[in-house]
Amino acid sequence: MNWNFVSMEMRFFIMSWGWVVLLSILNVLGVFIIKNTMEQQGTMHYYSYAAVKRYYLILFSNPQIWAAVAFIILSTSFWLLAIARMQLSLMYPASIAISVFFILILSFAYFNEPVTLNNVIACILIMTGLFLLSKS
Repeated sequence: MNWNFVSMEMRFFIMSWGWVVLLSILNVLGVFIIKNTMEQQGTMHYYSYAAVKRYYLILFSNPQIWAAVAFIILSTSFWLLAIARMQLSLMYPASIAISVFFILILSFAYFNEPVTLNNVIACILIMTGLFLLSKS
């Protein structure tokens, strides 16, 4: 891609925020896969050590869990790229805010979790706070 028409500041902005969005998406996908796998697996019973051990053996033999771990590790590598370019006080809240937004959408779409007015207001407040942080 030819970046000659884009200023250095704009490249920095695109790369920095691009990493934050990408790390948030990958992290949410990992968490989403874990949630889905745990729902398929069922509730863990704590009545004996053998039951807990059996639950974890079955859980960690599932390739979906390993895919989720890979997504989370990959998101961590993008986190490192983002933190090298941005202030921690902006980058970390941004990644959390973006994650909350995607989790709300995916939870509603896939798990049929309700989206209440409070959820929507909370997302708007989080995004407003992120906007204010970026302007300081």
